[in-house]
Amino acid sequence: MSEPTDLDALRRFMPPPAEGGARVDWAALTTSWGKPFPPDYRHFMEVYGPGAVQNYLSIGRPEPKVPLDQAPRDGMVIESRTPRPTGRRRRRHPNWRARPPP
Repeated sequence: MSEPTDLDALRRFMPPPAEGGARVDWAALTTSWGKPFPPDYRHFMEVYGPGAVQNYLSIGRPEPKVPLDQAPRDGMVIESRTPRPTGRRRRRHPNWRARPPP
């Protein structure tokens, strides 16, 4: 017998919807975004689909990457724009110290 996956454990606590998950063209989305989506997200979408958990945690449907001015207001492009690293480090205030003086 194989070791249960995290998704198997989740199914015990939160059964998937009767209608099943979402059908997604992952190849098209990979092309659109320029990188593949994480395997655990893909599998979660196949089993559960988009929605909310306890009206608290929102899991969005994957969408193709479009220019920001064409993106839906509450869509993936807008949500993923903010946390994307810019590659620049923030400058610290000159009086900031990592540790208090001895």
